[in-house]
Amino acid sequence: MSFFLYLVYLCVTFLRIDVLFPEMAANRPMLWLMVICLVTSVVSFTMDRKISAEPRHFLLLAALVLIVAASQVVNGWAGGAVQAVSDFLPSAAIAVLTWLNVTSIRRLKIASGVVVTSLLVLSVAGILSFDTGFMQEQFILRQSGGEESASMPIDPDADEEDEGPGTFLRLKGIGFLADPNDFAQAIVLALPMLWGFYRRRHAFHAFFMVMVPTLLFSYAIFLTHSRGALVGLLAMLVFGIRKRLGNIKTALIAGVLVLGVQVSNFSGGREISTQETSAGDRIESWNIGIHLLASHPLLGIGYGNYTNFNVLTAHNSYVLCFTELGLLGFFVWMALIVLGYQATNSVANTAAADTAQKIWGTSLRAALIGFLACAWFLSRTYQPLLYILLALCIAVRYPDHAALPVAPKGPVEVTVPWAKPTVVVCLVAIMAAYATIIMQRVTGH
Repeated sequence: MSFFLYLVYLCVTFLRIDVLFPEMAANRPMLWLMVICLVTSVVSFTMDRKISAEPRHFLLLAALVLIVAASQVVNGWAGGAVQAVSDFLPSAAIAVLTWLNVTSIRRLKIASGVVVTSLLVLSVAGILSFDTGFMQEQFILRQSGGEESASMPIDPDADEEDEGPGTFLRLKGIGFLADPNDFAQAIVLALPMLWGFYRRRHAFHAFFMVMVPTLLFSYAIFLTHSRGALVGLLAMLVFGIRKRLGNIKTALIAGVLVLGVQVSNFSGGREISTQETSAGDRIESWNIGIHLLASHPLLGIGYGNYTNFNVLTAHNSYVLCFTELGLLGFFVWMALIVLGYQATNSVANTAAADTAQKIWGTSLRAALIGFLACAWFLSRTYQPLLYILLALCIAVRYPDHAALPVAPKGPVEVTVPWAKPTVVVCLVAIMAAYATIIMQRVTGH
């Protein structure tokens, strides 16, 4: 029962019923469903004692929640701590629910299938919007002059010229995916999860259940015109699944991707360069974040306070984190990411060939790499998508059979230390942001 409710909650996290049906929003259906899921999941855990995370994962997540609250308190707004925790709690809760419910590879496959299916539904709905005007207010964003405007009704029969010079349309999702870049990032992580269901010897299943959705996802990414998605896809290919595909196939796919971008006007006429106006503004925002970190090093300027100091948000999940939550919050946040990567990497490298755990360890590792590459250009530090993905990455370590060279019961042991690598990754991220700022200024002048 708890697993079914978890799947329902996971589905409506993407297909937001309070957004599709605004009249329901006042009753807060998402909050009540979350509470019911947590209660039933805890009861289920007390009965079967199965869980797909270790105490350190829960402690780090709890520490992050506390830091979110403390960052407001130390900046002089104690009342803001309650609002900050309330805003962040759904993301933390979805991770906890995943660890309580996704306690086998079979359940992990089902949960991943729900994520992929939900995003596919949004993609198909968005594609239809471009052709028919279906739910255009929810799925189409008009952008002009390099700046994103509010979503507004669009005549599906109008020519692009009728929208005004420099105007183009971009596909977006709903809820926390109501931005083309966010939606593209979600599809990037969904692609390797989709290919986790690929079966070489089942041609019919592979074509209709994997190939066709892949084409739909690819077209949806094109319609988002998200330049960050290109970076995510390339990173996913090179660092996520290169070993599985081989160097030649990876190079060919990357070449086709780059060629397709060049001939299809993928970016909507915008430059793919740090010298492009909007990119330069974003990098300048990173510079402000670096200076704010220097003045508020421990707990940052406070959760959600970035735009109090700059008209633009950070447009970088890492910069946003260390600026708003300080070095302490950045370490805890990055520790969860490091542990998630270590979990998938351990399974991908040690599981027996062609086992479900090998496949899903590799797929989730690629998904995480793609997401983190996109996150370098998006302020998505706190959104549920990251915490769903991290929880699944950690859950893949929980085997329901002896597929790994460990005892058949209990989580796979990860002996790789995580604290020191986390410190190193934090420093590298800060230095990379600062180096990009310097490089942009040097090449810009």
